[in-house]
Amino acid sequence: MMNEMKIDVVLLTKNSVSRNAPGVFEESLESIMRNVPVNQLIVVDGFSKDGTLDLIHQFFSNVKVIRTRALRGKAREIGIKHVKTSHFMFVDDDVILCKDWFNKAFQYFNNSSVGAVWGADIPWSPRLEKDTILTCDNMRTHLAELMISNFKIRGGTHDILIRTDIVKDMKIPRGLHLFEDNYIKQYIENKGFKVIATSDPYCIHKRKCEADQWDIDTGVQMAYLRMKYGRQRKTFYYMAKNFLRSFPKTFLIWRLSKDYIPANKQLLMYYYMFLGYLKARFGLNLKR
Repeated sequence: MMNEMKIDVVLLTKNSVSRNAPGVFEESLESIMRNVPVNQLIVVDGFSKDGTLDLIHQFFSNVKVIRTRALRGKAREIGIKHVKTSHFMFVDDDVILCKDWFNKAFQYFNNSSVGAVWGADIPWSPRLEKDTILTCDNMRTHLAELMISNFKIRGGTHDILIRTDIVKDMKIPRGLHLFEDNYIKQYIENKGFKVIATSDPYCIHKRKCEADQWDIDTGVQMAYLRMKYGRQRKTFYYMAKNFLRSFPKTFLIWRLSKDYIPANKQLLMYYYMFLGYLKARFGLNLKR
């Protein structure tokens, strides 16, 4: 399949070398090169100053760089405008694609009703050896199922293959710098196409967790954006259910990695999102 067609890949960057853990961005680029038939790498860059673009050119020769200060939602829209192929991918700068990612994903498009295919993002802990997570099929499957369940509510653009014609004219709200992935998912579904979430292909998500920087104000900001742009229901029941769903996810992260820190940070993110919702929705006077 990789010899029969090529696709454009849209990559959002901003100091990706230094912002991620050491070596992660390089590993991400290598996984794209090995597992996706890249026609052109479209880099929407937020004026990186740490050698991010130089590193990209070491891996890819056909690169189009668009430098912009646009927020994430609008940056994705800009990237789509430069796509020339029938299908394209969004790949985040901190994910490692599994072997044969494209070949596994593209087969779903044999069904004409499919508009996009997303591979489960498997959370990563630095204390876990790579070979262990890839050979622990049972644990990876359970974790992937949990992430798929989360995707159906939240959406995601970690590693997603999309039919270009469906989203070519999409206008993402300029102020939507969070949850733009959910906006894209709903846009495709509202056009009558399916968005497939699958455990194979998948990606390893080596996110540098910043949940320890969260507080009530951050939670309020996220809750406000979600409600303003219709990215979530406004009922207390829905938000409480979403918060409770974080517990099994947190437990699996701990069980997989035996690392308390990323598991605790994951729970904190959902905790502050829930408190932020309460404050944004009901005006409650909550403190950290």
